Amino acid sequence: MSEAGKLATDDAGVQDALEKRVVRVAPYMEPQAAANIWWAYAKLEREPEVEARAALEAAAVRVGPGMVAQAVANIWWAFATLGRMRGAEAQAALEAAVVRVGPGMDPRAVANIWWAYATLGRAAASARS
Repeated sequence: MSEAGKLATDDAGVQDALEKRVVRVAPYMEPQAAANIWWAYAKLEREPEVEARAALEAAAVRVGPGMVAQAVANIWWAFATLGRMRGAEAQAALEAAVVRVGPGMDPRAVANIWWAYATLGRAAASARS
């Protein structure tokens, strides 16, 4: 991560302001915006706060039917990178999106989704132990 990125993400005021904005804009997000924000949280290794997480999960459910393969793969990658699957409704929407876009996926999207499934499966198995 660049030094500028580290500085910006270390500022609690900036993070609070962005979290609040995520909650407000999530209902209006297009598929790529939802995927980009989940990706950003994963890159920062930062779980969204409760209200932002709920708003982003709702956005994923709402925009899932319009996602392209890359957006679907990016959200699955983000969930796996953060180490946990989301709520049942978000999971169902994203699994339906995989089925819908699967025939047109490029190799990278396929690999990222398989990696996410494997990673989340290991995380779930560890949690049960």
